[in-house]
Parts: sequence; structure tokens; C-alpha cells
Amino acid sequence: MQVLIKPLRKEKLLIAKCSICETQFKFPYDKEPFISHAPCVCSIPCFIELVTRPKPYTYTDVYAISERVNPKSKRIEYVDFKSYLELRFFKEMSKLNIGLIHYEPFAFRVFDKRLYIPDFMIEPHNVFFETKGLWEGSAKRKFNTFVKMYVFDIYIIDAKFITFLSMEGVW
Repeated sequence: MQVLIKPLRKEKLLIAKCSICETQFKFPYDKEPFISHAPCVCSIPCFIELVTRPKPYTYTDVYAISERVNPKSKRIEYVDFKSYLELRFFKEMSKLNIGLIHYEPFAFRVFDKRLYIPDFMIEPHNVFFETKGLWEGSAKRKFNTFVKMYVFDIYIIDAKFITFLSMEGVW
């Protein structure tokens, strides 16, 4: 979780502390849910540390409470991504070589009859990522409900963050 220090008035950026090394940097998000769920990191090494740090749950824990498992999730080379943003994120994460990338591997019950399916999970680190270009009301509600109901680490990724990864950690 990031620590926001103060807003910059002329720009729509916030000064934040990196959640890993505590270096201050210009955080390019000024609205929820990005403020609370975008990875608050100042560099690629800090992002890798954020993803790979130990979690209080295992892959088996995730598997045990999920509604379904996507059998194609491990065969990522055959996946048709739903958006160009997902494809870009997959390519950038593949370059970092920090684990096996699963595409939509699990579904979690968030309402009586609704399921939430995070876009990506990195194994063995068991971190979820949701790529978002445009937020619709129902998508926000499902995401926020998932965050409240489950203890898993999940981060929102948008085009700004993918550009950060492709520029080798330059905001």
C-alpha cells in the first residue's frame, strides 16, 4: 500500500513513497481505484520485489476457493487476448521473467450469481493483475467486492503502467 504525501497543483500527479524502497516519486494516478490498487513503485527492481515477495497464501489456497479453473491458462501462446492492453502487459511481464503468467486462470464468486475473473496471475508468486483501459460501473463493483472478500494481492494495470514497464522503469 502506498503512502501519498502531497498533491502537485499544476500537474495531475501525486508525490508518493515507493512501497518497497520508500523513495519519493511522482505517482501518475490521482483517482480511485488506481490510487489504492496500482503498484506504487518507483522502478522495475522495486516492481519485481513487490511481485516476488512472500505471500501468506499459496497456489493451493487460491485453487481451493475458486469457482473454476481455466484449463487454457497455462498455454498462454494460444490465448486470444480480449484487448491490446492485455497483450502489451503480457509481453512486458514476459520480458521480466519472474514467473509463469496465467491468463484468466480463476473465477471467484463476488455476488450471489456473479463471478470475477482477474486477467492475470503470476505463479509461483500468486499475484493477480487486472488490466483496465475503461472502467464501467459493474466492473468497478466486482473489483471492489473481490478486494473486500479475498486476501489476495491484486493490482490494477493501465496503459501508463505498461509504458512504465516498457520504458524500463521511467515514469
